[in-house]
Amino acid sequence: MRRISLLAVAVAALLAAVPAACVAGGSPESFAIAVPAGAGTSAAWRTPALRPARAFELVGAEWHGGSARVELRARRASGRWSRWARVVAGEPVWSGRARAVQLRGSAPVHGLRVRAVALRRADTPSGAHATAAARRVAGGPPIVPRSAWDPQNRCRPRVPARYGRVDFAVIHHTETLAAYSPAQSAAIVLGICLFHRDGNRWNDIGYDLLVDRYGTVFEGRAGGAEQPVLGAQSGGWNAVSTGVAMIGSYTSAPPTAAALHALERVLAWKLSLAGAPAQGSVAERSIGGERGINRYRRGTLVRFARIAGHRDADFTSCPGGALYALLPQIRRAVAALLPAPRDLLTLAPVGAPIEQAPWLLSGRLALANGRRPAGAPVRVEQQGADGAWRAVAATRTAADGVWSATPTLLVNGALRAVAVLPDGRELSSQVVEAQVRTRIAVRVSRRVVRPGGELELTGTTSPVKPRVRVLVERRLASGRFRRVRTSTVATDAGGFALTLQLPAPGTYRLSATTAADGTNAAGGSRAVVARMRAASR
Repeated sequence: MRRISLLAVAVAALLAAVPAACVAGGSPESFAIAVPAGAGTSAAWRTPALRPARAFELVGAEWHGGSARVELRARRASGRWSRWARVVAGEPVWSGRARAVQLRGSAPVHGLRVRAVALRRADTPSGAHATAAARRVAGGPPIVPRSAWDPQNRCRPRVPARYGRVDFAVIHHTETLAAYSPAQSAAIVLGICLFHRDGNRWNDIGYDLLVDRYGTVFEGRAGGAEQPVLGAQSGGWNAVSTGVAMIGSYTSAPPTAAALHALERVLAWKLSLAGAPAQGSVAERSIGGERGINRYRRGTLVRFARIAGHRDADFTSCPGGALYALLPQIRRAVAALLPAPRDLLTLAPVGAPIEQAPWLLSGRLALANGRRPAGAPVRVEQQGADGAWRAVAATRTAADGVWSATPTLLVNGALRAVAVLPDGRELSSQVVEAQVRTRIAVRVSRRVVRPGGELELTGTTSPVKPRVRVLVERRLASGRFRRVRTSTVATDAGGFALTLQLPAPGTYRLSATTAADGTNAAGGSRAVVARMRAASR
């Protein structure tokens, strides 16, 4: 995807800009810690000291119904226990180098699981400080990119980025049981990412941005720090918000002045890109989610401050009482930092290659005079091979200037949105690239085949492609499928046919794919199943 990149700096230059000790190195890994059967199920409970085979730096827990009060402490390499800290289900705690962990609660929980992250050499002390690793662009602060805190791509996202909309910001803190140095911040970010991806089974780190106590800002979830990446920062509200995590424990003590200043600057930049103000509120409708996470049932209309705390949306005490009390001050400071208002029309990128189906696009119309006009005509246009722009969808803005459309796209091509303003002028959004998969449909002449019999696989491609690759797989006793044949088949006006003789009795799965070309991304059909009977005796 072509993006307006704010992090466009060569990797070599990025790594040169960040001191070596700031780059998370070694062989980081996340692993489960065994928990005794039935742990946490009594009215008031405490686990024994849980001692994994290796030391760790981050540790956290998860359980069914995340709203229960659970506390955690860690025993450091010195043998001394840390204080008890309340933990959020699915969120790791920075413990520093530790050898054991213990949990307790005042009400039963079920399905208690504990996971840790070992960073090894990544926490080597150093006086060096992770500084700017990206240029200041469009009023944004320096942001340390993923290539600097994860140079070996240990926390590779499971799937390509998807995008939503930024109507408001959600502020977090990451609980810590030990102090950390400037050189350890990158390691903490990497550890959080590994915990979120491997422990929670999320696609990637949950937060869009992270800020350490020294004022360094880190890129979070992959997809472009400047883009409305769909993260996992707030259950039920991820598609309409951005999440910024303050690295530290701010239950009783506020962030440092450097951290607050960095938070205010990055919020002003992020909200300005979305055409959202720093003060006031916005009404959003809950999409529900896992019980015990989101405070609000599906369909509930909730009004959020434009800069909200995590506790406003979900069952948690995050971002800590001391930081939460500063939110009014933060909103005022961010409002003062926002750039001069301008007319702005946004269009969320479409992300990974999409199917030929109605695809939801959205954005916002925000005028320099502060208005967010409702009812303004908006059309979505796609650029053809001849360079001309053609409308593929038409809609109007709704409340707060928000618009959405669901065009069906057939081929790759640049997209933009164009709004007609109240004075008759037209305003265009940024241009983003859409990649559309070839649509392939397949069918078989019969589902059950006699021994020695044949079946015919037929199908079509849209748009027309010159050839397809047919894959035949046989199911093993384990239930998994193993490839037994591949064939390249020429098409005739997009249609194709292949006569097959299955090699042995059993269940087979057949599918077809096409390679990417200048018109479409690679495509794949749904698999069809056929069975060969066993020979009768």
